[in-house]
Amino acid sequence: MVLADGPSSASRCTARGTGFLPGLNAGGDFSHSGYVSFPQPVCWGLVVQLSGKVPALHSSKVKTTPVETVGGAFSWRTGMSTDVTDILRTTDLLGSAPTADLEAISAASRSRTFRRGQILFTAGDPGNTLIVVISGRVKVVVRSADGGELTLTVIAPGGVFGELSVADGGPRSADAETLEDCRLLFVPREVIQDLCGRAPSVAQALASSLAASLRRLTEEASDLVFLDLPRRVAKVLLSQPRADDGVIGQKMTQEEFAHRVGGARQSVNAALRGFERRGWIQVRNQAVTVKQAAALSRFAGD
Repeated sequence: MVLADGPSSASRCTARGTGFLPGLNAGGDFSHSGYVSFPQPVCWGLVVQLSGKVPALHSSKVKTTPVETVGGAFSWRTGMSTDVTDILRTTDLLGSAPTADLEAISAASRSRTFRRGQILFTAGDPGNTLIVVISGRVKVVVRSADGGELTLTVIAPGGVFGELSVADGGPRSADAETLEDCRLLFVPREVIQDLCGRAPSVAQALASSLAASLRRLTEEASDLVFLDLPRRVAKVLLSQPRADDGVIGQKMTQEEFAHRVGGARQSVNAALRGFERRGWIQVRNQAVTVKQAAALSRFAGD
């Protein structure tokens, strides 16, 4: 884990309003029918290409190539390289689907690249896709009217999000924002629903995913009410993947850490310093090493 100051969402995304997102019609042309509204602050600099040919998405092998855009914010291009079917097979949700179904899903899906700090959707937006993280990380957050933020989860490569809207057809229940440069696969909701109707294992996987999210959110809501901030910090530290020597490899800015535990950055730093004084962790060159996981676990009440 790297504890470093990073630019806030507010400093990166200051505009409100509406904008075009490029889409593809059946013939492989760019269309400008994808007019969407952004009720929250968004990053401008989207590519708006109203004409031009791209390869039709009829293969299970699709890749995206970064393209410099106005403002350096967002780009995507399709090609033939990475096997999307293999990527889908690694996900818990779709891993049990037959190969033929995975190939059909990849053919119906679209791959896009995003820059760090881009808003993918906001609460209330239509939930018409399931999103697979191919590379990078995405945070799912809820925000208050005065700018407060609580991170609900962080999705790493191989993870999926948007299952709730796929299951019930309702709008997005939270915001999603990229934490770093990302490549994402957007799978249409109706494709997943059709597969669930034909493949009971996928339907069970979707139900299990929703149940796991409910359990996690229930535990986190309990922690916010019943645990003080240092104990919440300890639980987040223990939840991060660690190397054999205890080093937490996942990068996280001080601001991101504060959003994970629902506290102020200064309070998080004070908690980390307290853990270091006790010998439970070590912070060197902004990297955190867990030295005494058992002590942290006892302190957190696990």
